[in-house]
Amino acid sequence: MKPWQRKLLFSFFLCLFLTLGPMIVFYSLGYRVDFEKKKITKTGGIFIKALPKEVGVSIEGRIRKKTDIFFGSVLIDNLLPKKYKVKVEKDGYFPWEKELEVEEERVTEVKNLILFPRNINFYQILTGVDRFWVLPGQRELILKEKENNKWVLKIYSLEKKLKSYLVSQDDFGKEAEFLDLNFKDNPDQIEIKVKIGKEIKNFILNLTKSPPQIIEKESKKIPENAICFKKLGENSYIFDKSGYLLKDGERLTEEPLSLNGDCELKIFGDSIFLESQGNLYFKIGEKFEKIFENLKGIEVLPDFKKLVIFSDYEIWIFESGKFEFLNRFSEKIEKLYWLNENYLIFLSQNKIKISEIDKRDKINIYEISEIEGEDFSFNFFNKRIYFRKGDLIFESDRLLR
Repeated sequence: MKPWQRKLLFSFFLCLFLTLGPMIVFYSLGYRVDFEKKKITKTGGIFIKALPKEVGVSIEGRIRKKTDIFFGSVLIDNLLPKKYKVKVEKDGYFPWEKELEVEEERVTEVKNLILFPRNINFYQILTGVDRFWVLPGQRELILKEKENNKWVLKIYSLEKKLKSYLVSQDDFGKEAEFLDLNFKDNPDQIEIKVKIGKEIKNFILNLTKSPPQIIEKESKKIPENAICFKKLGENSYIFDKSGYLLKDGERLTEEPLSLNGDCELKIFGDSIFLESQGNLYFKIGEKFEKIFENLKGIEVLPDFKKLVIFSDYEIWIFESGKFEFLNRFSEKIEKLYWLNENYLIFLSQNKIKISEIDKRDKINIYEISEIEGEDFSFNFFNKRIYFRKGDLIFESDRLLR
Protein backbone atom coordinates (compact mmCIF):
# COMPACT_ATOMS: atom_id res chain seq x y z
CA MET A 1 0.00 0.00 0.00
CA LYS A 2 1.38 3.39 -0.98
CA PRO A 3 1.97 6.07 1.66
CA TRP A 4 -0.80 8.31 0.33
CA GLN A 5 -3.25 5.37 0.43
CA ARG A 6 -2.35 4.64 4.05
CA LYS A 7 -2.87 8.32 4.92
CA LEU A 8 -6.23 8.33 3.16
CA LEU A 9 -7.35 5.13 4.88
CA PHE A 10 -6.18 6.45 8.28
CA SER A 11 -8.01 9.74 7.73
CA PHE A 12 -11.19 7.88 6.77
CA PHE A 13 -11.21 5.71 9.91
CA LEU A 14 -10.31 8.69 12.08
CA CYS A 15 -13.29 10.65 10.72
CA LEU A 16 -15.48 7.58 11.15
CA PHE A 17 -14.37 7.21 14.76
CA LEU A 18 -14.82 10.90 15.52
CA THR A 19 -18.29 10.78 13.97
CA LEU A 20 -19.61 7.47 15.25
CA GLY A 21 -17.81 7.38 18.61
CA PRO A 22 -19.80 10.16 20.25
CA MET A 23 -22.99 8.77 18.69
CA ILE A 24 -22.33 5.33 20.18
CA VAL A 25 -21.52 6.87 23.58
CA PHE A 26 -24.66 9.04 23.45
CA TYR A 27 -26.75 6.04 22.40
CA SER A 28 -25.38 3.91 25.25
CA LEU A 29 -26.22 6.73 27.67
CA GLY A 30 -29.84 6.71 26.49
CA TYR A 31 -29.81 9.73 24.16
CA ARG A 32 -31.85 9.68 20.96
CA VAL A 33 -32.73 12.09 18.20
CA ASP A 34 -36.33 13.21 18.42
CA PHE A 35 -37.07 14.08 14.82
CA GLU A 36 -40.55 15.40 15.63
CA LYS A 37 -39.20 17.93 18.11
CA LYS A 38 -35.91 18.26 16.23
CA LYS A 39 -33.66 17.81 19.25
CA ILE A 40 -31.52 15.28 21.11
CA THR A 41 -33.26 13.95 24.20
CA LYS A 42 -32.88 11.26 26.82
CA THR A 43 -35.22 8.29 26.68
CA GLY A 44 -37.54 6.66 29.20
CA GLY A 45 -39.37 3.37 29.45
CA ILE A 46 -42.54 1.49 30.35
CA PHE A 47 -42.60 -1.30 32.95
CA ILE A 48 -45.51 -3.76 32.96
CA LYS A 49 -46.21 -6.38 35.65
CA ALA A 50 -49.30 -8.47 34.97
CA LEU A 51 -51.33 -11.57 35.77
CA PRO A 52 -51.48 -14.09 34.24
CA LYS A 53 -47.82 -14.37 33.23
CA GLU A 54 -46.53 -14.47 29.66
CA VAL A 55 -48.97 -11.91 28.26
CA GLY A 56 -48.28 -9.92 25.13
CA VAL A 57 -47.41 -6.22 25.37
CA SER A 58 -47.49 -3.92 22.35
CA ILE A 59 -46.57 -0.24 22.08
CA GLU A 60 -48.30 1.72 19.31
CA GLY A 61 -49.06 -1.66 17.72
CA ARG A 62 -45.40 -2.09 16.74
CA ILE A 63 -43.10 -2.92 19.62
CA ARG A 64 -44.15 -6.37 20.81
CA LYS A 65 -42.82 -8.18 23.86
CA LYS A 66 -44.01 -10.73 26.42
CA THR A 67 -43.92 -10.63 30.19
CA ASP A 68 -41.58 -13.25 31.61
CA ILE A 69 -42.61 -16.61 33.03
CA PHE A 70 -41.10 -16.01 36.48
CA PHE A 71 -42.22 -12.52 37.55
CA GLY A 72 -44.83 -11.70 34.90
CA SER A 73 -43.06 -8.44 34.06
CA VAL A 74 -41.34 -6.72 31.16
CA LEU A 75 -39.42 -3.47 30.69
CA ILE A 76 -39.62 -1.69 27.36
CA ASP A 77 -36.88 0.95 27.31
CA ASN A 78 -35.29 3.47 24.94
CA LEU A 79 -38.63 5.20 24.31
CA LEU A 80 -38.73 8.86 23.31
CA PRO A 81 -40.60 11.13 25.74
CA LYS A 82 -44.24 11.27 24.56
CA LYS A 83 -47.55 9.46 24.93
CA TYR A 84 -47.85 5.86 23.77
CA LYS A 85 -50.84 3.59 23.22
CA VAL A 86 -50.14 0.43 25.22
CA LYS A 87 -52.05 -2.83 24.83
CA VAL A 88 -51.71 -5.94 27.00
CA GLU A 89 -53.47 -9.07 25.77
CA LYS A 90 -53.69 -12.85 25.87
CA ASP A 91 -56.00 -15.33 24.17
CA GLY A 92 -59.13 -16.00 26.24
CA TYR A 93 -58.80 -12.78 28.27
CA PHE A 94 -60.14 -9.25 27.99
CA PRO A 95 -57.39 -6.92 26.71
CA TRP A 96 -56.11 -3.95 28.70
CA GLU A 97 -55.48 -0.70 26.82
CA LYS A 98 -54.29 2.69 27.96
CA GLU A 99 -52.38 5.70 26.73
CA LEU A 100 -49.34 6.26 28.94
CA GLU A 101 -46.90 9.14 29.00
CA VAL A 102 -43.16 8.48 29.00
CA GLU A 103 -40.85 11.14 30.44
CA GLU A 104 -37.09 11.62 30.12
CA GLU A 105 -35.00 9.35 32.36
CA ARG A 106 -38.14 7.92 33.98
CA VAL A 107 -39.89 4.57 33.80
CA THR A 108 -43.70 4.69 33.68
CA GLU A 109 -44.93 1.77 35.77
CA VAL A 110 -48.07 -0.33 35.51
CA LYS A 111 -47.93 -2.74 38.42
CA ASN A 112 -50.50 -5.32 39.50
CA LEU A 113 -52.27 -5.28 36.16
CA ILE A 114 -54.78 -8.12 35.78
CA LEU A 115 -56.26 -9.63 32.64
CA PHE A 116 -59.64 -11.18 33.37
CA PRO A 117 -60.94 -14.28 31.57
CA ARG A 118 -63.67 -13.77 28.98
CA ASN A 119 -65.55 -16.89 30.06
CA ILE A 120 -66.52 -17.32 33.71
CA ASN A 121 -68.16 -20.60 34.71
CA PHE A 122 -70.60 -20.96 37.59
CA TYR A 123 -71.20 -24.18 39.53
CA GLN A 124 -74.08 -25.16 41.81
CA ILE A 125 -72.66 -25.88 45.25
CA LEU A 126 -75.72 -25.89 47.53
CA THR A 127 -79.47 -26.44 47.41
CA GLY A 128 -82.38 -25.77 49.75
CA VAL A 129 -81.10 -22.33 50.81
CA ASP A 130 -83.44 -19.37 51.46
CA ARG A 131 -80.69 -16.78 51.96
CA PHE A 132 -76.93 -16.67 52.47
CA TRP A 133 -74.22 -14.32 53.72
CA VAL A 134 -70.41 -14.36 53.34
CA LEU A 135 -68.76 -14.11 56.74
CA PRO A 136 -66.11 -11.35 57.17
CA GLY A 137 -63.38 -14.01 57.44
CA GLN A 138 -64.39 -14.99 53.88
CA ARG A 139 -63.92 -18.72 54.54
CA GLU A 140 -67.52 -19.57 55.42
CA LEU A 141 -71.07 -18.85 54.38
CA ILE A 142 -74.01 -18.44 56.73
CA LEU A 143 -77.05 -20.25 55.32
CA LYS A 144 -80.72 -19.83 56.17
CA GLU A 145 -82.66 -23.00 55.40
CA LYS A 146 -85.97 -24.64 56.25
CA GLU A 147 -86.36 -27.89 58.14
CA ASN A 148 -89.75 -29.23 59.22
CA ASN A 149 -91.34 -25.88 58.28
CA LYS A 150 -89.00 -24.03 60.63
CA TRP A 151 -86.04 -21.81 59.78
CA VAL A 152 -82.52 -22.82 60.73
CA LEU A 153 -79.11 -21.13 60.40
CA LYS A 154 -76.05 -23.14 59.41
CA ILE A 155 -72.42 -22.35 58.68
CA TYR A 156 -70.83 -23.75 55.53
CA SER A 157 -67.05 -24.15 55.17
CA LEU A 158 -65.95 -23.22 51.65
CA GLU A 159 -62.70 -25.15 52.08
CA LYS A 160 -64.05 -28.35 53.64
CA LYS A 161 -67.43 -28.21 51.84
CA LEU A 162 -69.21 -29.05 55.11
CA LYS A 163 -72.28 -27.64 56.87
CA SER A 164 -72.56 -27.18 60.62
CA TYR A 165 -75.67 -26.33 62.64
CA LEU A 166 -75.79 -22.94 64.39
CA VAL A 167 -79.29 -22.08 65.66
CA SER A 168 -82.90 -22.63 64.68
CA GLN A 169 -86.34 -21.17 65.25
CA ASP A 170 -86.78 -23.45 68.28
CA ASP A 171 -83.95 -21.62 70.07
CA PHE A 172 -86.06 -18.43 70.07
CA GLY A 173 -89.59 -19.79 70.39
CA LYS A 174 -92.12 -21.45 68.10
CA GLU A 175 -93.50 -18.16 66.77
CA ALA A 176 -90.12 -16.47 66.25
CA GLU A 177 -89.91 -14.87 62.81
CA PHE A 178 -86.44 -14.39 61.33
CA LEU A 179 -85.86 -10.82 60.12
CA ASP A 180 -82.15 -10.31 59.42
CA LEU A 181 -78.58 -10.79 60.56
CA ASN A 182 -75.37 -8.79 60.38
CA PHE A 183 -71.79 -9.00 61.61
CA LYS A 184 -70.56 -5.45 61.05
CA ASP A 185 -69.30 -4.74 64.56
CA ASN A 186 -67.48 -8.01 65.27
CA PRO A 187 -66.58 -10.75 62.72
CA ASP A 188 -66.74 -13.41 65.47
CA GLN A 189 -70.27 -12.46 66.46
CA ILE A 190 -73.47 -12.58 64.43
CA GLU A 191 -76.32 -10.29 65.37
CA ILE A 192 -79.66 -11.97 64.66
CA LYS A 193 -82.86 -9.94 64.51
CA VAL A 194 -86.13 -11.80 65.14
CA LYS A 195 -89.74 -10.88 65.73
CA ILE A 196 -91.39 -12.65 68.64
CA GLY A 197 -95.07 -11.78 68.77
CA LYS A 198 -95.18 -8.03 68.30
CA GLU A 199 -91.74 -7.45 69.79
CA ILE A 200 -88.49 -7.20 67.78
CA LYS A 201 -85.44 -8.54 69.58
CA ASN A 202 -81.74 -8.79 68.76
CA PHE A 203 -79.52 -11.71 69.77
CA ILE A 204 -75.76 -12.22 69.59
CA LEU A 205 -74.40 -15.56 68.36
CA ASN A 206 -70.79 -16.02 69.50
CA LEU A 207 -68.93 -18.12 66.92
CA THR A 208 -65.81 -18.48 69.08
CA LYS A 209 -67.69 -20.75 71.48
CA SER A 210 -68.13 -24.46 70.79
CA PRO A 211 -71.01 -24.97 70.37
CA PRO A 212 -71.86 -21.38 69.36
CA GLN A 213 -73.43 -19.47 72.24
CA ILE A 214 -76.46 -17.23 71.82
CA ILE A 215 -77.51 -14.46 74.20
CA GLU A 216 -79.96 -11.60 73.94
CA LYS A 217 -78.29 -8.36 73.00
CA GLU A 218 -78.36 -5.65 75.61
CA SER A 219 -79.97 -2.44 74.46
CA LYS A 220 -77.43 0.30 73.97
CA LYS A 221 -77.85 3.09 76.44
CA ILE A 222 -77.83 6.14 74.23
CA PRO A 223 -76.47 9.19 76.09
CA GLU A 224 -79.15 11.85 76.57
CA ASN A 225 -77.18 14.45 74.63
CA ALA A 226 -76.37 12.15 71.67
CA ILE A 227 -77.92 12.04 68.22
CA CYS A 228 -75.75 9.01 67.43
CA PHE A 229 -72.82 7.27 69.05
CA LYS A 230 -70.40 4.41 68.41
CA LYS A 231 -68.43 2.20 70.74
CA LEU A 232 -65.10 1.15 69.23
CA GLY A 233 -62.94 -0.94 71.52
CA GLU A 234 -62.58 1.01 74.73
CA ASN A 235 -63.40 4.33 73.06
CA SER A 236 -66.82 5.97 72.86
CA TYR A 237 -67.66 8.44 70.08
CA ILE A 238 -70.69 10.72 70.41
CA PHE A 239 -72.20 13.19 67.97
CA ASP A 240 -74.23 15.38 70.29
CA LYS A 241 -77.32 17.49 69.86
CA SER A 242 -75.19 20.63 69.74
CA GLY A 243 -73.54 19.36 66.53
CA TYR A 244 -70.14 18.42 67.99
CA LEU A 245 -68.20 15.15 67.89
CA LEU A 246 -66.76 13.88 71.16
CA LYS A 247 -64.40 11.01 71.94
CA ASP A 248 -64.54 9.79 75.54
CA GLY A 249 -65.96 13.16 76.51
CA GLU A 250 -63.29 15.19 74.71
CA ARG A 251 -64.50 17.40 71.88
CA LEU A 252 -62.94 16.56 68.47
CA THR A 253 -64.72 19.25 66.42
CA GLU A 254 -64.88 22.96 67.14
CA GLU A 255 -67.36 23.92 64.42
CA PRO A 256 -70.91 22.58 64.92
CA LEU A 257 -72.74 20.62 62.21
CA SER A 258 -76.51 20.94 61.97
CA LEU A 259 -78.42 17.78 60.96
CA ASN A 260 -82.09 17.33 60.14
CA GLY A 261 -82.35 13.65 61.09
CA ASP A 262 -80.72 10.61 62.60
CA CYS A 263 -77.08 9.80 61.93
CA GLU A 264 -74.55 6.99 61.98
CA LEU A 265 -70.85 7.23 62.78
CA LYS A 266 -68.49 5.24 60.54
CA ILE A 267 -64.88 4.96 61.70
CA PHE A 268 -62.16 3.35 59.59
CA GLY A 269 -58.71 3.60 61.13
CA ASP A 270 -58.05 7.31 61.66
CA SER A 271 -60.83 8.41 59.28
CA ILE A 272 -64.17 9.45 60.81
CA PHE A 273 -67.34 9.74 58.72
CA LEU A 274 -70.86 10.72 59.61
CA GLU A 275 -73.87 9.61 57.56
CA SER A 276 -77.25 11.28 57.76
CA GLN A 277 -80.17 10.96 55.32
CA GLY A 278 -77.93 9.82 52.46
CA ASN A 279 -75.40 12.60 53.03
CA LEU A 280 -71.85 11.66 54.00
CA TYR A 281 -69.66 13.99 56.06
CA PHE A 282 -65.93 13.59 56.66
CA LYS A 283 -64.02 14.98 59.62
CA ILE A 284 -61.37 17.33 58.25
CA GLY A 285 -59.35 19.01 60.96
CA GLU A 286 -61.79 20.21 63.60
CA LYS A 287 -64.99 20.14 61.55
CA PHE A 288 -67.20 17.90 59.40
CA GLU A 289 -67.49 18.65 55.69
CA LYS A 290 -70.10 17.15 53.38
CA ILE A 291 -68.35 15.11 50.69
CA PHE A 292 -71.09 12.93 49.22
CA GLU A 293 -74.84 12.86 48.56
CA ASN A 294 -77.23 9.97 47.92
CA LEU A 295 -74.90 7.49 49.60
CA LYS A 296 -75.65 3.84 48.89
CA GLY A 297 -72.68 2.12 50.47
CA ILE A 298 -69.09 2.17 51.70
CA GLU A 299 -66.66 -0.71 51.21
CA VAL A 300 -63.28 -0.72 52.93
CA LEU A 301 -60.14 -2.72 52.20
CA PRO A 302 -59.01 -4.98 55.06
CA ASP A 303 -55.99 -2.73 55.71
CA PHE A 304 -58.23 0.40 55.84
CA LYS A 305 -55.93 2.18 53.33
CA LYS A 306 -58.66 2.68 50.73
CA LEU A 307 -62.43 3.14 50.79
CA VAL A 308 -64.84 3.04 47.91
CA ILE A 309 -67.95 5.20 48.31
CA PHE A 310 -70.82 4.80 45.90
CA SER A 311 -74.34 5.92 45.06
CA ASP A 312 -76.73 4.40 42.53
CA TYR A 313 -74.70 5.77 39.64
CA GLU A 314 -71.35 7.12 40.88
CA ILE A 315 -68.17 5.67 42.40
CA TRP A 316 -65.62 7.64 44.41
CA ILE A 317 -62.33 6.50 45.96
CA PHE A 318 -61.07 7.69 49.33
CA GLU A 319 -57.35 7.30 49.99
CA SER A 320 -54.80 9.12 52.18
CA GLY A 321 -57.41 11.65 53.26
CA LYS A 322 -58.35 12.51 49.65
CA PHE A 323 -61.74 11.96 48.05
CA GLU A 324 -61.59 11.44 44.27
CA PHE A 325 -64.26 10.80 41.65
CA LEU A 326 -63.74 7.56 39.70
CA ASN A 327 -66.66 7.09 37.32
CA ARG A 328 -70.36 7.60 36.59
CA PHE A 329 -72.63 4.98 35.02
CA SER A 330 -75.93 5.07 33.18
CA GLU A 331 -77.12 1.82 34.80
CA LYS A 332 -77.87 1.50 38.50
CA ILE A 333 -75.22 -0.05 40.75
CA GLU A 334 -76.80 -2.76 42.89
CA LYS A 335 -73.82 -4.04 44.92
CA LEU A 336 -70.12 -3.27 44.91
CA TYR A 337 -67.01 -4.88 46.45
CA TRP A 338 -63.23 -4.58 46.37
CA LEU A 339 -61.74 -7.33 44.19
CA ASN A 340 -58.27 -6.32 45.38
CA GLU A 341 -56.63 -2.97 46.10
CA ASN A 342 -56.58 -2.02 42.40
CA TYR A 343 -59.90 -3.36 41.10
CA LEU A 344 -63.60 -3.20 41.96
CA ILE A 345 -66.32 -5.73 41.13
CA PHE A 346 -69.97 -4.70 41.04
CA LEU A 347 -73.44 -5.77 39.91
CA SER A 348 -75.40 -3.46 37.61
CA GLN A 349 -78.65 -4.46 35.89
CA ASN A 350 -77.81 -8.17 36.37
CA LYS A 351 -74.41 -7.60 34.73
CA ILE A 352 -71.24 -8.38 36.67
CA LYS A 353 -68.58 -5.79 35.89
CA ILE A 354 -64.98 -5.23 36.92
CA SER A 355 -63.37 -1.80 36.94
CA GLU A 356 -59.78 -0.75 37.53
CA ILE A 357 -59.16 2.36 39.63
CA ASP A 358 -56.14 3.58 37.61
CA LYS A 359 -57.33 6.94 36.25
CA ARG A 360 -54.48 7.48 33.80
CA ASP A 361 -56.27 7.84 30.45
CA LYS A 362 -59.49 5.80 30.13
CA ILE A 363 -60.65 3.43 32.88
CA ASN A 364 -60.79 -0.18 31.72
CA ILE A 365 -64.16 -1.77 32.59
CA TYR A 366 -65.07 -5.36 31.73
CA GLU A 367 -68.49 -6.98 31.64
CA ILE A 368 -67.56 -10.53 32.61
CA SER A 369 -70.98 -12.18 32.96
CA GLU A 370 -74.73 -11.70 33.24
CA ILE A 371 -76.73 -13.46 35.93
CA GLU A 372 -80.33 -13.81 37.01
CA GLY A 373 -80.30 -14.33 40.73
CA GLU A 374 -80.32 -12.78 44.19
CA ASP A 375 -77.93 -12.23 47.10
CA PHE A 376 -75.00 -11.43 44.79
CA SER A 377 -71.76 -11.41 46.78
CA PHE A 378 -68.01 -11.48 46.18
CA ASN A 379 -65.52 -13.32 48.36
CA PHE A 380 -62.33 -11.26 48.82
CA PHE A 381 -60.46 -14.28 50.23
CA ASN A 382 -60.92 -16.80 47.41
CA LYS A 383 -61.78 -14.30 44.61
CA ARG A 384 -65.02 -16.07 43.69
CA ILE A 385 -68.54 -14.79 43.01
CA TYR A 386 -71.57 -16.22 44.82
CA PHE A 387 -75.27 -15.77 44.12
CA ARG A 388 -78.59 -17.47 44.80
CA LYS A 389 -81.19 -18.48 42.24
CA GLY A 390 -84.30 -19.84 43.89
CA ASP A 391 -82.97 -22.17 46.59
CA LEU A 392 -79.72 -22.91 44.73
CA ILE A 393 -76.32 -21.35 45.52
CA PHE A 394 -73.80 -20.90 42.72
CA GLU A 395 -70.05 -20.32 42.90
CA SER A 396 -67.87 -18.96 40.10
CA ASP A 397 -64.41 -19.82 38.86
CA ARG A 398 -61.62 -18.00 40.66
CA LEU A 399 -61.25 -14.61 38.96
CA LEU A 400 -57.48 -14.37 39.41
CA ARG A 401 -55.75 -17.22 37.58
